[in-house]
Amino acid sequence: MVYLCEHSERGALGLIINKPTDIKLPGLFEKVDLPLGRPDLSDAPVFLGGPVQTERGFVLHEPMQALGEQGEESAYASTMVIPGGGLEMTTSKDVLEALATGAGPRRVLVTLGYSAWGEGQLESELAENTWLTVGADLAVIFDTPSTSATTAHSALLGLQAWQISPGRGTHEGAPAPSASAAVSPRFQTFLAFDFGLPPPAGLRQPVAGHGPAAATIQAEGDARFAPVARAIAEWQPDALVVGVPYHPDGASHDNTRRAQRFARQLRGRFGLPVFEVDERYSTTEALATDARDADAASACIILEQFLRSLS
Repeated sequence: MVYLCEHSERGALGLIINKPTDIKLPGLFEKVDLPLGRPDLSDAPVFLGGPVQTERGFVLHEPMQALGEQGEESAYASTMVIPGGGLEMTTSKDVLEALATGAGPRRVLVTLGYSAWGEGQLESELAENTWLTVGADLAVIFDTPSTSATTAHSALLGLQAWQISPGRGTHEGAPAPSASAAVSPRFQTFLAFDFGLPPPAGLRQPVAGHGPAAATIQAEGDARFAPVARAIAEWQPDALVVGVPYHPDGASHDNTRRAQRFARQLRGRFGLPVFEVDERYSTTEALATDARDADAASACIILEQFLRSLS
């Protein structure tokens, strides 16, 4: 279940709010050398917000207006005001410092990482009935145990759990966006792609299954899909995983958009669920291991990162 924080022509951003990790808030605060001064939050879990930037914390909370400020000025340094949601999402440490003193927002939900969709990706998935949409209920977000949250939100649509099919349309296994929490337990085999444009070889998509790198594909344009089809026929994956590169600060660039377009093309051509993974450091990690083919090794790293996000 994803709370959508931002949706524009450039894409969308959201937080998974029903997949708790094994970390509680006091443990997270200990890791950042802060006490947790809020006894009411001592049993609150930290959630896996998505596979993008899982090393960073994201705090969903009720609005906190800066003292003496009017309008939408937040009390914290880096806050997104969520339109129409009555909530804010903060990424700066000052919100944690406020909670450490016993202050801060009354209601909070903390995640590690977030989920992201590229340009047009969420619209495509909505058109394919991948997602059920419902207005956010703050009581469900903040006051309902994660094990009951999906049922509670389904009830807002007048549905019960037994009425919701695990598939979509005529296809089995609805694909998720970057939110790996939506991966069906039926999916057992994945094929991963490290998308790149290294000169002068053209496009290269190393692929990996549950073991070492399977191949490195060198082709341009539509020609690259023939070897991809052969790899899919050989490995028979339940879903595909595509590494999407970003700048170190999380900003997108030309290759980000190319990789996201490639992911959409895979979904459209082969009818398989496609998941995106932030892979900004995969090649660096592969090089650090002295891999003979750094690109192919990157595909393995992307797949391992994706599989870890499911545990």
